[in-house]
Amino acid sequence: RKQIQMQYLFESFVAKFYKKHRNEHEYKVASQKRVEWYNLSTDEQSNQYLPIMRPDIVLNSQDRKIVLDTKYYQETLKENYGKKKISSDNLYQMYAYMKNLAANDSSYGNCEGILLYPTVDENFEGAMWELDGHKLYAKMINLNQDWDKIHIDLLDVINE
Repeated sequence: RKQIQMQYLFESFVAKFYKKHRNEHEYKVASQKRVEWYNLSTDEQSNQYLPIMRPDIVLNSQDRKIVLDTKYYQETLKENYGKKKISSDNLYQMYAYMKNLAANDSSYGNCEGILLYPTVDENFEGAMWELDGHKLYAKMINLNQDWDKIHIDLLDVINE
């Protein structure tokens, strides 16, 4: 229960930060934008079992479309065969968001994805993958630092 509350708190904090600090002419910020499944042929009975796709934050500017999803775990990186890894579920989820957004709206054809994790002690330089024409980033924000540094780091998260 506490982890769920912390997830919502982190998500809300990040969404409100970008709404406050990104000029409307630079980025429009939408929270919980619903993404429709593309080219889905099924019956209504089956549709009730589909998960709703709703990324935490979508940032739109003339030049860029960013799908940002916040995650909160006790341990951000999971150990697998002695190596730390990002959750595969998170990667699949972001891939589904980006591909379905692009398929439904051509302006999202080269949208980017960012998985953002809070940390207080882990050191992670970040990662970037190209998935079927979309850049997907995994980044961490250290919340165990002065507000000025958190502010700068959050702005850097969406800078190329």
